[in-house]
Amino acid sequence: MAKTNRNLLSMGKRYFFRYSLLAAGGFLIFGLISFLSEWMRHGEISVAAIIEIFLAVAIATGSLIVSLRQQRFMTDELADFAYCVESTTRTAVMNFPSPMVVVSLGGAIQWYNHSFAQMMGRENLYEDYLQDL
Repeated sequence: MAKTNRNLLSMGKRYFFRYSLLAAGGFLIFGLISFLSEWMRHGEISVAAIIEIFLAVAIATGSLIVSLRQQRFMTDELADFAYCVESTTRTAVMNFPSPMVVVSLGGAIQWYNHSFAQMMGRENLYEDYLQDL
């Protein structure tokens, strides 16, 4: 579910940025065409063309700013979510009622929960070999 929401938000952000740049590109092209046609015909600078070019720059800049803010917001939200999931998972595994142990390929204990320590009757089991217990 979270992956689907993340993909939808990412897709929405891409479409917003893409369409904003498309609109800015349209204003820029029409502004340049208006500017050049007015300048070639009458040797004057068209105020409307300058406004269109200004709008193109403003839309592109605004789009970029909004996109960066959304990206920063999403990064912060995902970091908070990851922290909550990690904390919840850690608590659930540590308090799991059944004994759990993680060993290296050689059999040395790397991690264990409280239930495993109680079952073994010892507290400090790190780097002990499971086969020796």
